[in-house]
Amino acid sequence: NAVKPPAELMSEGKQFTSPVNINTAGKEELEILPMIGTVKAEAIISYRNKNGHFNTISDIKKVHGIGPATYEKIKSNITINSETPVKKE
Repeated sequence: NAVKPPAELMSEGKQFTSPVNINTAGKEELEILPMIGTVKAEAIISYRNKNGHFNTISDIKKVHGIGPATYEKIKSNITINSETPVKKE
């Protein structure tokens, strides 16, 4: 009856059920995102701790190691507001 954690779901190639909130997500949740491993997840958290919450999802490009290519891969899977998904497809 245990619910699988999101990381396990992603490793099975399942789709995101909801975007990852980059303002509140922990390391494990951030690591679910494409191209985001331990180092980038820690960089996101470190940036957030120093600078406060992201104002837009594109602000994540200010984090060291996250450039345009990474942003393009993750932008449809991230949000800054847990109540409003960035976009529905």
